[in-house]
Amino acid sequence: MLCDIDKVAFAFQFGKYSVRGAFELETRQERERTLERTSTYESFEHRYKLGIQSYVLSPRLLNYQIDLSLGLGKVKTNDDYSSIDDFGWRAQGEFLAGKSLNGVFYTHKETTERFAPLTSSMGSVNITQTNTAYGLMVNMNYPNLPTQINLEENFTEGTSGSSRIDRSQRQLQLNTEKSISGFNTRINYAYRQEDDYIETANTNREHNAYASLERAFSFDKFFRQELKFTIQDRVGKYQDITARTVTTTEDYIFTTADEIVRFDAVFKNLVGTLPSARGDLGRTFTVVKIDGSTNTVTLKPQPGETIGGALSLVLSTQWAEVTIISDGANWVIGERKKGTIVGGGRTKNYWANTFFSYRPTKDFSCENSLNFFLWDRENQTQKSIMAAHSTNYQVTPELSVIANINATVTDLNTSGRTDGENVSATINYDTMLSNWNWRLFYLVNFSHTGEPQGNTLNRGETSLGSTVSRDFPFWQSRLLFGAHFSKSADSRGGETTSTQGAITWNATPNERLNISSGVHYSFDDAKTTTVIVVGTENSEQNPKPYIITTHTASVDFGLQYLLYAAADKLITLNGGGILSRQLSIGTEGFDFTTDRAFFYGQLIFKAMLARNAFFSITTRGEWEESTFMKQGNREEKTNKVRTVYSTESSLNFRFRKVTIELSFNLRKEMGSDNPYERQSFYLKMNRPF
Repeated sequence: MLCDIDKVAFAFQFGKYSVRGAFELETRQERERTLERTSTYESFEHRYKLGIQSYVLSPRLLNYQIDLSLGLGKVKTNDDYSSIDDFGWRAQGEFLAGKSLNGVFYTHKETTERFAPLTSSMGSVNITQTNTAYGLMVNMNYPNLPTQINLEENFTEGTSGSSRIDRSQRQLQLNTEKSISGFNTRINYAYRQEDDYIETANTNREHNAYASLERAFSFDKFFRQELKFTIQDRVGKYQDITARTVTTTEDYIFTTADEIVRFDAVFKNLVGTLPSARGDLGRTFTVVKIDGSTNTVTLKPQPGETIGGALSLVLSTQWAEVTIISDGANWVIGERKKGTIVGGGRTKNYWANTFFSYRPTKDFSCENSLNFFLWDRENQTQKSIMAAHSTNYQVTPELSVIANINATVTDLNTSGRTDGENVSATINYDTMLSNWNWRLFYLVNFSHTGEPQGNTLNRGETSLGSTVSRDFPFWQSRLLFGAHFSKSADSRGGETTSTQGAITWNATPNERLNISSGVHYSFDDAKTTTVIVVGTENSEQNPKPYIITTHTASVDFGLQYLLYAAADKLITLNGGGILSRQLSIGTEGFDFTTDRAFFYGQLIFKAMLARNAFFSITTRGEWEESTFMKQGNREEKTNKVRTVYSTESSLNFRFRKVTIELSFNLRKEMGSDNPYERQSFYLKMNRPF
């Protein structure tokens, strides 16, 4: 594990120009080893950065910053090497930095080239991609009409194997606010155009307009009206992928139903977790990073598997795309799966929401909302109306009642007309009896769906639950009893009954110790309309509905103890475990039993080593054993034991104006299907100008 850092800062004056900058060199090394096989992975990365910050005549007139970056990386998996090289520059400036008007412009360009071996039989693949962007943001901070205007244009071109990548994007955003006759008014407009070439050319244009109007008439009345309109035009030919396309702004776990997954990492770095490639030869995913931020999208395979010969694959530029294919053991890089070529079209969305709240007294309040939605595309339309009402009444200091009513009506006209209605009501009842907090809630729900050819489905559900809790002075503890019962049925013979119960106890005997424990039990009985065919003769005349009964019981406990606490040091010990058993009984005597035992221990140490240095280390151990038994025509029993050890350490310190963050992580897993050991090192340096 090696890491060498060198950073040189400089500053000088040349006439009226002030030039300041920094040079940074960073070297990383990571290593992972699969314990039960001869599979190893190592990565080396060198990164060079040079930044210059200056201004013209005056910082308020125009100040700018230019950054250059160069990255050289190699990844070794067993005896195969892959390389990642990138070069980029970024320029940003702020002009007319005054109170009423200021603007920011930026431009950046980055070229990435990756060479990766696939398998011995498939050869290798070269990926070259260049991303260029220009942007302008203007803020007009006038008292009567504050307005913000954003303009941006992005270009992406390159190749991935034999596939061509060619995209461009233009977007305009306009935001303004104004107060009119006591109403706070907000208007937002956005236009985006995307030109894409993947085998065929296409253009996508989208207009989004949003307006809101709100006012507080007095302390007891508030009104808000919202309107939103979207129109989308598709021109040209499109790849129609029949499987599911997903767009996400959060970490995502891939499913076998996915074909294309689009990550929007505008808010944070995202991680995509792939399923196992073993035994799934030919499984294909196409992954696209659609945002223009500097955040990254990291694709991670299952432990012991690789992606493109590495333990992970990172997408860092907008419209970066990769297609991965399972070779039965690992994920390799390939080409996007082709679908049916279809034409363009126009899609319209209309949305309106009206909200009104009323509070005549401090003990009584109510809220009402009415929502309307219309979706229209060629010969397909969908209309829906939703109304909601909520009332909160504090009857006495010890008694409160909350009631909610929701109703939705939907009309969908595609190839066949579908309509539906849904009505639900909820009542919560809170009171205090002899120092016990008692909460009772009741829910009833009814839905109706009308399908083509006159088919209908009616479904009803009712639910009743209660919790009783009390605080005791002994050890500052709390005891809670909970119970819940629900039952649902539909017009096709489906029925579900669920009963749950729980007892939990939490205590804090002193300022150093915290104890928690709980006992949980649930009983579920489900009858579906799925037909099981039994026997070989007259089986069609004797279909049977599928019925399954499930019992689940578990006990859990937790402990947290503060071993040492001082102004500059803190040592904490955590531990706990879960014991559970689940028994499922099917229609034809197929019984499934799952036992699980899980225990963990964790030690946390934090210390202030010096005035500007902070150190922390966390060591954790886990042990888990699970047993699965199946009884029926053929008995099966599977037992698995898993042991995990991990250490996470970090050191943050500041030397003069340079802030440095260091972290080292080690994780070792034994006994699972894919035992492995992983080491990683991270370093970040920051020096403000």
